[in-house]
Amino acid sequence: MDEAQKLSKAVAAQVRVVIAARGIRKKELATPLGITPDQVYRKTSGRVPFSVDELDILASALDVAPWEFIPGAPPRHSRAA
Repeated sequence: MDEAQKLSKAVAAQVRVVIAARGIRKKELATPLGITPDQVYRKTSGRVPFSVDELDILASALDVAPWEFIPGAPPRHSRAA
């Protein structure tokens, strides 16, 4: 597995953590992202990487800063923080 794949899987894991903390089902994110629930599953499993735009949309939908999806980034609990 190359570095890009490792980062993609790590980002997907962080997205899952935030989704779980918010009590949101993955399929609920399909509409704001403009993709199917199956595509959400593939992205949150790390099989398909999220684009930067998708991470920004997710951050808005989940009320977090986009960098919270990056492993090792300092946590923030709101985009307003």
